[in-house]
Amino acid sequence: MKRIHHFLGWLSQAAFLLIMSSASGAAVLSIPDQPLISTSSVTPLVLLDISKDQQLYKKAYNDYSDLDGDGQLDTTYKNSIDYYGYFDSYKCYNYTSGVFVPSTVTSTKYCSGNWSGNFLNWVTMTRIDEVRKLLYGGKRSTDGTGASGTTVLQRSYLPTDAHSWAKYYNGSDISQLTPFTVSTSPTAVTGTSSSSINLATLSLPATVTLTVSPTTSFAYGDQVVLQGSSGNYLVGAVSCVNGSGISMYNSLVSSADSCGTGKINVVVESKSTGATGSYTSWSVYDWTQTGMTFCNTTLGDFSGSSGNQYSQTNTNPPLMRVAKGNFALW
Repeated sequence: MKRIHHFLGWLSQAAFLLIMSSASGAAVLSIPDQPLISTSSVTPLVLLDISKDQQLYKKAYNDYSDLDGDGQLDTTYKNSIDYYGYFDSYKCYNYTSGVFVPSTVTSTKYCSGNWSGNFLNWVTMTRIDEVRKLLYGGKRSTDGTGASGTTVLQRSYLPTDAHSWAKYYNGSDISQLTPFTVSTSPTAVTGTSSSSINLATLSLPATVTLTVSPTTSFAYGDQVVLQGSSGNYLVGAVSCVNGSGISMYNSLVSSADSCGTGKINVVVESKSTGATGSYTSWSVYDWTQTGMTFCNTTLGDFSGSSGNQYSQTNTNPPLMRVAKGNFALW
């Protein structure tokens, strides 16, 4: 047994020496840092081969990912997350002469009367913008030089297809992220129907005509809730405002809808479970007119000789347009 043990010990030492010998031999190898067939000196470079897939040109933050790893999908802007992009998450920006200019520093990512850089990254960045920022600081439309030079970064071109997008936000902190103050929940407007509507027997879909004041609170296509005094409700879309309407693809509306002056038509598609009661007076809540929508695209021309009617020659800058209300499906 002693001999076997001694032999195994020797074998282990031999293997160890063999490994050390091999490692020592590898250390003296001279690996060239330039092409073997080159006859002149070449500076060593690192080449990054990045796929130019069209997915890179879509929005960076898709609102169905768990960005902070807390087990919950981040379906809207979340101030606790630092959104990467061209804007500094801890600076506030003013929009001046067509560009965003940093104005103040913020430790909370909230701003007063101007734009939060963190929020702008969530709203505007594409995936290719993130790559460009990471590799070389971003795409420069103006490359300033010297101490007084101004450098302007411009995000990626956004063709008017699936690569354009809208972001909707309805958080209570919207006035701390943008220069705007908007309602985040609808105010009830009283609507009166000319005849009593029985919720239990109402066959859907149905068009309900209501007299409201003011009609300027509503627009075509707005999603509204009609609530009776008992809390039961109807849900539908506005198809006519103040006497004139729009064509809608609906079995009840085959051409331009029409209603009386001072009235709206609502095409009702659903109602609360077990809805009962008959009403002529309703509390009308317009959920489309809450929050803000940010539309991101590059506008082109329908015709002309400027070349902007073609995506490959369009030189217009990408825009962000802001609208009051929910136009997430724009």
